[in-house]
Amino acid sequence: MLSFQNKTIVLTRSKNQISNSGSLFKEFGFNVIEFPTIEITEPDDWTEFDILIKSKKFDLIVFTSANAANFFFDRLTAIKYEFNFNETLILAVGSKTTEVCKELFSKVDIVPKDYSAKGILETLNQFYLINKNILIPQSAIAKKDLANELKKRQANVFQVTVYKNVLPNRNELKDIIELIKTTNVDAFIFTSPSTFRNFLNLMEIRNPEEFFGVKVLAAIGDTTKNEIEKFGLKNIIKPDLSTLENTAIKLSEYFNSIGEKIGKA
Repeated sequence: MLSFQNKTIVLTRSKNQISNSGSLFKEFGFNVIEFPTIEITEPDDWTEFDILIKSKKFDLIVFTSANAANFFFDRLTAIKYEFNFNETLILAVGSKTTEVCKELFSKVDIVPKDYSAKGILETLNQFYLINKNILIPQSAIAKKDLANELKKRQANVFQVTVYKNVLPNRNELKDIIELIKTTNVDAFIFTSPSTFRNFLNLMEIRNPEEFFGVKVLAAIGDTTKNEIEKFGLKNIIKPDLSTLENTAIKLSEYFNSIGEKIGKA
């Protein structure tokens, strides 16, 4: 495996996920600054979820993140509701979500090869969706693209908030913020649009093009990449498969190619 011990990256993710994620990049030889730009919490009000889960039977539940699965399960446990998963198909997006769903619900029926909304829709082409009840547990700021497309296929789609992304307390992160400001960072990794927007907020960046300059930004997924591009930033790499491991590989390949160009100069 290539070593990049002279390359420093800033990894942005939620507080409860960032340590494991940081370890992965350290295995690739990167110096990692872990910057938790998101805090994951439960909704202020579970009323909608409680009513929905007790009043409907679902043919399919779509879990697009491990957070969605964990908070879904925790709420069922809190209200002591025994959901019959034998009567419901479970779709899990990504290896981590699949792992969590198998642990919590003892099964996963569908895993799209492509982790995007497009990939989910392509996978569901083989299923008859007309008048089928589909539940999508999600974050409070989740987009409606997937739900809208499923509705076009005449499915009954129910989106329900099971967690929310909030901005962490800036004072608690002041040491990390100062470290980033005083370190020659080679790359920044953003795992969602929220991690990028919150990074700008916490770092008090008014001119992203000036701040990032020629630094490389790694975006996990098209949605994150599109959000970054809105701010005029161009030097963005994105793995073909939206996982942290593939991001680490892509970033390694990028720096390796830069090193080869310098060596030939």
